[in-house]
This record gives sequence, C-alpha cells and structure tokens, in this order.
Amino acid sequence: MGRFGCALVSLALLSSAPLSFGRVLLGSDVSVLPRSKEQEPCALVAAAQQKQLSGNKKEKTFRISAELAHACLQSVPFKKRDALRLIDGLDSFWHWQSTIDYLKDPPEGYLMPATDLDKGILRIRNKAAANKYENEIEFQQDMLALVNSVHDGHFNLYLDAINIFSFRRVEFGPIVSLSSDGKSLPKVYSYSHIQDAVGAFFTAPGVYTEPQIHVEFENGTKKEYQNDAIFHVDFDGKREVELQKRSSASPRRHFPEPVVEFSDGSIAGYFLEGDHSDIAVLSVSTFAPTKNDDNVNAEFSNLTSTFLAASKKAGKKKLIVDVTSNGGGSLFLGFDLFMQLFPEAKVTSAFNLRATKELDIIGRKINQLLKDPKTMGGRGAAYERMYFRSHSYVDVDEGKFRVVGMTYFGTNLMKAKGVKSIVAGGRPRQGPVQAVGGVKGSQVLTFEQLFKAAAHVFELYSTPQERRQWEDTHIGEIYRTGTYVLARTVGDGAGGRINYRNAIHPDDKERIPRQFVNEPADCRIWHTPKTILDMANLWSVAANTAWGDDGCTPGSSPSD
Repeated sequence: MGRFGCALVSLALLSSAPLSFGRVLLGSDVSVLPRSKEQEPCALVAAAQQKQLSGNKKEKTFRISAELAHACLQSVPFKKRDALRLIDGLDSFWHWQSTIDYLKDPPEGYLMPATDLDKGILRIRNKAAANKYENEIEFQQDMLALVNSVHDGHFNLYLDAINIFSFRRVEFGPIVSLSSDGKSLPKVYSYSHIQDAVGAFFTAPGVYTEPQIHVEFENGTKKEYQNDAIFHVDFDGKREVELQKRSSASPRRHFPEPVVEFSDGSIAGYFLEGDHSDIAVLSVSTFAPTKNDDNVNAEFSNLTSTFLAASKKAGKKKLIVDVTSNGGGSLFLGFDLFMQLFPEAKVTSAFNLRATKELDIIGRKINQLLKDPKTMGGRGAAYERMYFRSHSYVDVDEGKFRVVGMTYFGTNLMKAKGVKSIVAGGRPRQGPVQAVGGVKGSQVLTFEQLFKAAAHVFELYSTPQERRQWEDTHIGEIYRTGTYVLARTVGDGAGGRINYRNAIHPDDKERIPRQFVNEPADCRIWHTPKTILDMANLWSVAANTAWGDDGCTPGSSPSD
C-alpha cells in the first residue's frame, strides 16, 4: 500500500477557458497606429518596436494592437512551392502518429469527433496546389485547424509565421467558473473582477479574435475590451532579440508557506492547519522542472523523500497529492513519485506502437547495436516503506491537458486501491469528468528526434543497397526533406511533435489506446471565490469531500 497508508486524494482543475492571472492596461505605444495606404503593416510593427526600445533598450517583449499584428501577418504572401514542399515533408513525419488509424473511426465512448489526417492534408495540398490561399497565414491557420482536430497534446505543429505573434485578451483577462457556495451550479466570471492580478494572460499564438472583445454581463452591463499581441522577433533586422520567458515574483502564487519547495516551484510540500492538521499536501505542478542541472531529477526525487519523512515525523495521517495544472514531463519522475508513495505496488505501463515499415527498419538496426543489453533492477532505499495507507490518499487534479509523466502517474494512482480522485472546477454543468484528460499517450517524439533517427540510420548504419531500398519509404522522405520541415517549425524541429507510443490497459484485450477511453474521476467539486484565490482553502474542501461529510457535485461520481 502507499506510504500514507490508505488516504490519497487527487485534485484536478477543469476550466472552461485557459486560466491565467493577470491584466495590463494598454499604453499609447500599443494602440492601433494610424497608417496611410502606402504604409506596410509590418513596417508599422517595426516602428512600434523601435518606439518601445527607445524607452527601454533592454526590452525583449514588445506589444502592439491585435489588429496591427493581424494585418502584418496577412501581408505575408503565400508561396505555393514552399507550401507543397512543407506538406509533402510533413506527411512522412505524421506517419509516425500512433493514433492516426483510431482517429478515423474512434471506438465507442470517445468524446471527440473523428478526424482523418490523410484526407485533411490532401485537402489542404489540393487547395495549395490550386493557389487558392490569399496569404501565408491563411494557409498556416488551415494547417493548425487540422492539427487541433486531433485533440492530442502530443500532436503539435508550431510553424514559423503563425507563431510570430501571441494574441491576448489583456484588458478583459481570463474567465473562471465559480460557484457562490460550492453547491450551486457555477457561473462564469471575469477573473479581473475577482482580483486585479498581474503576471499572465489568455494568450493564443496565431489565433486572432478581432481587435476587441464585446462582453455583456448578467446585470446587463456591456463593455468593450481591446485585444493586443506580443512578439519577441526583430523587425528591423539590425539586432538579435532573444526569447524571454515571463516569470512572476513567486512561482506559487495563492499558495501558503511551504514546508519544503523545489527552487523552481515545480514541487512543494505543505501541512494543513486547524481541523485538518493531520493532513499533508504534496503539490506537483509539473514533472518537467526548469532547473538546468545534471542532478535535477535526483533533487526532485529527494525533495519528495524529505517531505514524506517530515510528514511522518510530524504525525500526519493523510496525504493530498495536488496535480492541478500539471502538464506532465519526465516519465522517470512520474514513476519515481508513484513508487515513493506505493513502494510495494505492482506497476503497469503497457503500451503499443503503430506497426510500420519504418519502425521495423529502425528497430532492426537498434537490435543489431544492442546485442547484449545490460539492465539493472532492485529497490532503492527511498522505496522501502510506505508512510500512508492508500485510503489516506486523495489525488486532486484538473482533468485537462496531460503529458507523459502525468499520464503515467495519474493512471497508476487511479488504480491504487483506496485512492480517491477529485476534479475541481470546469464548465458549469452537472455530470462526471475525466481525471486525466487532454492526452494519455506514453511517449512523445519531436520532428528533430525523428529526423536524427532517420539520419543516423542512413548515414551510419546502412549499406548502399539498403539506402536505395529505403529511398521511397517514409523514413527516406524524412531524411531527404527533413531539414526543410525542421527549419519551418519553431525551435528547428522542436515545434513539431507526434505521439509515438500509446498507453493501454494491460487487461484490455482489444488494446485500445487510453487516449480514446473515457475514465471518469471518483468525484467533482466546484471552485468558489475562496478556492480560486487560496490553495489551502481548496485542499480543505477536497479533504472535507474525501474524508468528511461534504458530498461531490450531483452526478459526478461514477456510482451516481
């Protein structure tokens, strides 16, 4: 059983729109600049950039109106030859997407509509070949719409032009779904009316939503809010602008004082007070710590061990594992955390791959290189004993976007006997929600990784005869056209990704990828104004729901 005996709760936060916390009023330098017919939109962007630099030479993030950014993008001409070259190269990368066949005819219970990538890319190619795109951004938005139809967080395509600007609803800010008392059906609110926070925004690269957003509130008030766009690239060609990651004063806003905390805020431990003084909380916001250190995984793991030991010493009886907003990350860290909580558990990580000729080619070459693989096993000292019994665990989650480490951790946690999974928030409607959503694949590969694999096979581990045989395969196409495709994506290939491995249930005889399986959480609770601004309050509500008299929202439990 788990280190905290048998009392674990998982908390998830569902949101009807991306939650962000921040608002910045537009200054005069980001208003729509007047222009004559002779003025080119991108030249106006360059002028706005220079004006902002004149006030701060070290500025790396620039703001303009959404309307001007959109006009600049629309001025980029469509080039048929380049588009066809990109499409033909992409097809071979997408061939590796593990769910491509299931997407055409999803199994019963899948919550999203079917989509056919092959037909979709052919439709776009035919339109491009007929030169029917007005400009480059229209073409790239068509590509983005096809990618988004897959509804898979591991399947991405961040192209060059569409990612120049990030459009934001800054004045209006994010929206949140809140219940006044935690029991009544939530209503949708503007977050900026709850608290005037600073630090983040509702941002979407390449998605233009008009110059303004028009809002009518429940009391009849109507308001108009300006949208803006930010960018980092150099528009005058005279200087090089580095990308800047926005950071806030604290990586854990709205959290109480931690007992232990990783330097980047990716994991932290807390002790609740008052009526819940016997409860410890382990908050894991990501399995991808940003600290640039060779020992980062060991330090992340050691912090967990330190906190569990401190919890035992302090006499804590129950544990809440808070993975709200956890987007995933390292498979190892997800595995390590689960094994520290449940050192005696039987761990399952079944998966399958899409059977292709290209996979067979690479697999055979790898087998030749690994004639005598050596592996090491055994339990480390950190996995020797449990601190809490499984009925003392609660997993608090958001039920939204997930990647690798979170998929693995969440799946095994849900299967652990006695563990309760609780989802917090979401769209204001009754009914169950999934504890792990967005993506449930078990491994993601970037275009860069696929290209390197193809290059290694062709350049280092093949004979001239084999290279001739493979020229017309998808791996041959990746080797031949990959450098161009990588150059068209953000990060030279890092901006293109596919899901390589499907996670499946070991006892599923049909081997359906978990991406297509609906797995509801044990319980759902609504957010209130208090829980959205105070994480300790959210944990207390989760504790009362899991171990007290507070019930789940109507219809949210699978047994309802």
